[in-house]
Amino acid sequence: KNYQNNINDKITAKIIKIKDKNLTVKANVKNEYNSINSKELSKYFKNINRFIKDQNLRFGSSNDINFDINKKNKVKNLKIKSKLNLDEILINYDAPSIKKILPEYKNSFKLKTNIIEIDYSKNNLKIDSSGLYSINSNYDKFDFKLIKNKNAFNFNSKISLDANKVLFEDINYKKKKDLSSALSFDGSLLENKKIIFENINYLENQNIINLFNLQLTDNYKIIDLDNLKLEYLNNDNKLNDLIVLKKNGKFKLIGKNFDGKLLVKNLLSGNKNNNFLKRFKNLNNEISINIDQFFIDDNDYLNDLKGNFIIKNNLLNSGFINAKLNNKNDFNLNIKTNTKKEKITNLFIENPRPFIQNFDFIKGFDKGRLSYSSIEKNNLTNSSLKIYDFKIKEVPVLAKILTLASLQGIADLLTGEGIRFDDFEMEYNSKESLIKINEIYALGPAISILMSGYIEKNKLTSLRGTLVPATTINKKIAKLPFVGELLVGKKTGEGVFGVSFKIKGPPKNLKTTVNPVKTLTPRFITRTLDKLKKNN
Repeated sequence: KNYQNNINDKITAKIIKIKDKNLTVKANVKNEYNSINSKELSKYFKNINRFIKDQNLRFGSSNDINFDINKKNKVKNLKIKSKLNLDEILINYDAPSIKKILPEYKNSFKLKTNIIEIDYSKNNLKIDSSGLYSINSNYDKFDFKLIKNKNAFNFNSKISLDANKVLFEDINYKKKKDLSSALSFDGSLLENKKIIFENINYLENQNIINLFNLQLTDNYKIIDLDNLKLEYLNNDNKLNDLIVLKKNGKFKLIGKNFDGKLLVKNLLSGNKNNNFLKRFKNLNNEISINIDQFFIDDNDYLNDLKGNFIIKNNLLNSGFINAKLNNKNDFNLNIKTNTKKEKITNLFIENPRPFIQNFDFIKGFDKGRLSYSSIEKNNLTNSSLKIYDFKIKEVPVLAKILTLASLQGIADLLTGEGIRFDDFEMEYNSKESLIKINEIYALGPAISILMSGYIEKNKLTSLRGTLVPATTINKKIAKLPFVGELLVGKKTGEGVFGVSFKIKGPPKNLKTTVNPVKTLTPRFITRTLDKLKKNN
């Protein structure tokens, strides 16, 4: 009566007792349009206030209850069939995994006109629920079924997503509001907390995502997967058509088109958080790849991409990729792990502009050949990067150094038509977020550079080096037979000159200082002489 509920609610009961048998009770409890405050429920349901905050709940229900009472006054053979009609309820639930897919989700959702049917008996529970849900001001339909047997919960669900934005960030897919779409799935939650999705289907217009036999741990690490089908138009209006198939213990990636721009960008930036191998609990498989067209940016692609990789304990052990860049240039990647547990990587790209343009400090890169090699052990990687016969239109930091050094003509060239280099070599090692640059050396007709330093990712950059105009290199170094003449010149005051510079600071606030130098370091001279001898 505290909630002024319907006085016509009915309770009927039938009690049967036959001789020495158990007492049998059959009852029906029926009510319509009643209300109760959620605080009352916390007296009977443990931790319910974590999800249902203080609110009045309006509901109706019909409940058939059957049970026996034995001679020791214990309840036996309890069976309950209930149909609950819940007018509206607000549920609080903090779920980062939901936020990733539904970006407008704010840790709560509403249910209304929700019908819940419950069928309970010993070791068995069946729940059917349907109605409307909302994470904002609009509502979508849902239907959910749950069956509990002895050792497992079996579930089946279909959820309309028409009113919601949908985001699958890993595959660069986004659905706008008010577009018809639906997610359906069925599977089991086992006693050992393993989750098995027999299938997951997402459908929006012509866009389809299907998964079959996806097995997860309780913290959502992938144990196994039989089949994944992706057929969709992504945010960049690129058609993706890819199948991941497991057969005879091996994974195959087969596709006509796939937009890998996001994948390439993450790999080049060293973003290890997006390493898909980390999604697995313990992957030990062979993976073969056969993709007709793999886009690396809006206009460039690898075609006829073929590869094979061996994964051991979630780590890439060995493999290769061969392809043609834009249907004409070579792309070759080879990885192997030797007996010393050193992972050796070799990469060759002809005309590597599509890859290099991902680096903000270089603009207008054109032509050239790129060769990269590295040896990795115990998370320490020693790398060598070489680029030959290329041209760049703009290097913002370098242009600033040239301008500060009053070499404005070369600075204009660098930010105008472009400046050509014959060779670029970089020797460095990296561990976690620290990159130590042992040497960067670039030689070109206009300028040559030698520098070293370190970069602490997202924190600090510290570089120092020497820059020399090419007229000095050609006229002084290439033609003079003696190092003494190189340093002081044939006449007084004619010595070699260049620019000494330092670059230091956080990534978005680099400070550059320059000083003209009369003589060059022996290291610069030796390096340049070696290079000129090789080229001649």
